[in-house]
Amino acid sequence: MSDINKKRKFWLCRALLLITLVFFAQSCSLKKHIVKFDTDGGSKIEDVKVKDNKKVEKPTNPTKEGFVFDGWYYNDEKFDFNTKITKDITLKAHWEDIIGVRNKTMKILLNTKNQYKVEIISLPNGVKMSDLQFSSSNEEIVTVDEKGNLTPVALGEVEILVQTSDGKYSTKVTITITQKEIPVESFFIEGWTTIAVGETATLYINPTPSNATTTNTTWTSSDTSIVVINGSGTMTGLREGTVTITAETENGKTATYTVTVYVNGKVNNAVPVPSTPTTPSEPTPSEQEPNPTPETPTPSEGETPTPEPDPTPDPIPDPEPEPDPEPTPDPEPEPDPTPEPETDTEPEQEEGNNA
Repeated sequence: MSDINKKRKFWLCRALLLITLVFFAQSCSLKKHIVKFDTDGGSKIEDVKVKDNKKVEKPTNPTKEGFVFDGWYYNDEKFDFNTKITKDITLKAHWEDIIGVRNKTMKILLNTKNQYKVEIISLPNGVKMSDLQFSSSNEEIVTVDEKGNLTPVALGEVEILVQTSDGKYSTKVTITITQKEIPVESFFIEGWTTIAVGETATLYINPTPSNATTTNTTWTSSDTSIVVINGSGTMTGLREGTVTITAETENGKTATYTVTVYVNGKVNNAVPVPSTPTTPSEPTPSEQEPNPTPETPTPSEGETPTPEPDPTPDPIPDPEPEPDPEPTPDPEPEPDPTPEPETDTEPEQEEGNNA
């Protein structure tokens, strides 16, 4: 019996040892350490728990206005994230000074009285505002002066470079130039009132105010079998007839325009007229010019009287009065002196009487 008891004790002790080892191993595997991240005034990074003898995952880099993140440090040395964690630790963010600006991206309205500027909020140690230089990546869109004042020139996007004179420190600001929407209040259409079959002409809108920005226009024809018109306002005559063209701006303003298509004609050479044309009839005779009587405007006023003006040139013979100078023979009246003998006879009679 003693041998049996000895064996029992042996196996019991062995079992207890195994149980102890298992608990110890489990306790070691369940042990975790806390890793804290001190951002030193930067964006917050949450603490993490890491199993014993495991690596901590590198977090997203924090940000701090006016500074550039330079890494995580432990005991004044840059931390290696391949290090296995065996205790609680605190990692501290290390920063380098940069030129800090209020807004890294800016939107500026074109043609505005507002003043815009690249606003500096922090500088590296030993750097003064007078040490900074400003430059634009495209001065045809935005110009910048030595104090960072911005002047928009055209629509687009540029980068403003801010740097120290020695080039050691720099930063960039993205500037986008946009345009304030100015709605069309009203408009009229300009262009040709007549076109020939197979020919094209383009219509345009004249908006009020003249600097309106909502000028994208949709064009429609009342009869596409007579005239078709595309999105640019270019119309094509398909067959003889008259249509109404309607234009609508993107903000809902509309206007109409009457166009007439003629057969074997040409695009009206008259000056384009407004949306409500009052002279569409004038082009009609011009289209009829190919007829044998091109000067139809004069006969239209009186067809039969037209030949009568032809004799009117008879006054042209007025040069006949030129022979009028022939009456120069008027000296013929010179025979008038014949009465003189009559006066001579009278005195003779007087002498007879005296006798």
